[in-house]
Amino acid sequence: MDKRLGVDNVGLTDKPLFVRSNQTFYSSYDIPNYIGEATYGGGEWKMNRAQTPNSLRPTEIKSNEFKDHNEDANGGCCGNSFDIFSDETSFHGLKHIKGGNNWSRRMSWIIILVLALIGLTYQINRSVSRYFDYPTNTNLNYVTKSAITFPKVTVCNSNMFKFDQVTPLLGGSVLFYYHGLQYLRSLTPDIGITSNGNGYGKLEDETYPGKKDLKEFIWYNSHRIKDMLEVCVFNGVICGPENFTLTYTNYGACYAFTPTTNISLNNAGQRYGLSMILNVEHLQYITAPRENVGFRIAIDGYNDDPDIEASGVDVGTGIRASIGLRKQTITSLPPPHGNCIVDGDKQLKYQVNKKYTQSRCLLECETDYFMEVCGCRTFYTPGNETQPFCSPSNLTGCYIPKYDQFADHRQVYCKCEEACSVESFLKTNSFSGFPSRGVPQTFVVTKQWRYYALAFGFNVRQGIEFQMNEIIEQMIEETEQFVIDAFIEVGLPNYTNNLPTEYIEQLAEQFMIFNYDAIFYLTNKISDNIFYDLIFEYPATEVGSEFHNLTIDGATDELSYQIDVITDTMTEAVQLTYPSHNFTREDAKNYNEVLMKNILESVYPRIRNASLEVGVTIYTTNDLASLTQEYMVDNMARVDIYFETLKVEEIKDQKAYEFFSIICDLGGALGLFFGASLVAFVEAIDFWFIKRCCGPKKK
Repeated sequence: MDKRLGVDNVGLTDKPLFVRSNQTFYSSYDIPNYIGEATYGGGEWKMNRAQTPNSLRPTEIKSNEFKDHNEDANGGCCGNSFDIFSDETSFHGLKHIKGGNNWSRRMSWIIILVLALIGLTYQINRSVSRYFDYPTNTNLNYVTKSAITFPKVTVCNSNMFKFDQVTPLLGGSVLFYYHGLQYLRSLTPDIGITSNGNGYGKLEDETYPGKKDLKEFIWYNSHRIKDMLEVCVFNGVICGPENFTLTYTNYGACYAFTPTTNISLNNAGQRYGLSMILNVEHLQYITAPRENVGFRIAIDGYNDDPDIEASGVDVGTGIRASIGLRKQTITSLPPPHGNCIVDGDKQLKYQVNKKYTQSRCLLECETDYFMEVCGCRTFYTPGNETQPFCSPSNLTGCYIPKYDQFADHRQVYCKCEEACSVESFLKTNSFSGFPSRGVPQTFVVTKQWRYYALAFGFNVRQGIEFQMNEIIEQMIEETEQFVIDAFIEVGLPNYTNNLPTEYIEQLAEQFMIFNYDAIFYLTNKISDNIFYDLIFEYPATEVGSEFHNLTIDGATDELSYQIDVITDTMTEAVQLTYPSHNFTREDAKNYNEVLMKNILESVYPRIRNASLEVGVTIYTTNDLASLTQEYMVDNMARVDIYFETLKVEEIKDQKAYEFFSIICDLGGALGLFFGASLVAFVEAIDFWFIKRCCGPKKK
């Protein structure tokens, strides 16, 4: 059968190129419709058409011829397919590498191609890694609110232990500065100008004087809000001590403001916030653990437990502190974009009914850490009844020495992530003097006699100091007779005649301490009220008055611990000396009630008369307004807490990358290289499989 061959890429023609034997060569574009029958005559053309109905096109002829040649040369269908692919593909780098005129040009293209591959690989790896780091964008905006919930305000007196309260429990006023103060410094060590550089001491005690545990000891000896709060106004409404709740913090026993009215504020400014005038009770200060005078104020959200030491604001006496607030809400993305805790995902261990916050979690972590290390917890951390508070020996022997280690590695010990939604308050503090010198004169017009009385009593107390020493000496000399008279009054024999010497010495020391503290207590109470006796010429503090009866009862309560110590000593001594008399502790208690009442009734008029004498001198030689001004500067502070604006600053974390952003971030390298590679891949498939495998077979 005749074979038709053609010449490719020659162009159109209306004649055969040449005829040889039985072969006719046409143009590569041998299209009968274009050539027409007239070229060769009807018969010849028809013959040619009839002879080659299935003839290959000229291009196919050439390709098949090359194929036959390649198969023969390489022994297969794909021997030089890379050469053909590099010629045909639109991925021009390969074509230049294969068809370069010299090796330098080829090497240049190889280097370019390798660098492009490296750049592409780096860009892909960088984009994918960045995506799986889950970066975020932060959106900050201000939202105007018609009403904002007022924050939780916690008020703490800088003085942790009140002198009148704690001294009767620690050996009395006589021995306090020799033993009691060091005891308190051991419980609450601090650095200051009165520190001796030895740090804290180690106590061997297992119980606290007069109280069952550390928490009760802290509360009993702290300042009371009813004594500190002079004036309270919230959003134009009068408030009082009943609006404050006792709360324990790392600063001691504090008080959190809890208004009974609506806590949402519709207006900004000082008139619509919380205003307080506080009495620091400076005369009750001791240097354990702190040496400063004033208050520490913390402002937090209602779901936070305040860290007073870390975030509180100090307010000194003689100061008006204005604290302007701006509310800030931070909303963070949950995992995998962040490590915050979604509300409800994590429950507190000991405060099951409270919302999870990082501050509460850290306190619970502190409980667990010290329960494991020391077997106890401190007074301000949460827990249950099976987790005891630290005894003095545990506190000074384990808890305090190991606290620094816990604080330094808190993030390691505690897995307490921040909540995904957190409220905080940005504070702007400003200060001015308080009060002005015109305030004391205004007390007369407004009939605020109490402040005059406090200032007057403060000066009386200072002036009566020397007379107090004389009264104490008299009472000590008379104590023996009081003891004998009390035995007679309760119908008991005179046991003291035969008591062992060691018990007589113990009782003498305890009676001396009781006398000193009783005189000190009565002096404080009477001096604060002697003003009314002098100014209004009314015997408010005379013996037999209501004030007198309340003061005697109050002294008995305040000195009850010392009375119990005397009772125990007397019970032991009498039972040892007179074992057959069936003397019980109840007998000793009844005896001491009579004895102490007799002593107090004897001391009271002496203190009152001495106070009147000093008070007359002050009243006739000093200006009451000037005395009051001095007292208020030493003891008073005013705090105004309010919103500066009702706009809420909202900070939100937003996802910055989604999956499709990887493709966008790959840039030109990914687009060009990957696109060209894809085209080349498609062309290779087309060439190898469609053209080669699916085309006409060789005949």
